[in-house]
Amino acid sequence: MKLPVKLLMSLISLVSVIARAGEYKNYTGMK
Repeated sequence: MKLPVKLLMSLISLVSVIARAGEYKNYTGMK
């Protein structure tokens, strides 16, 4: 059961973008 590389890459990029957005929101909310 192997996932296509393209799907894996898009998933990783999506997760990183969401994580970055969450960090940014937390950073601005703390100030």
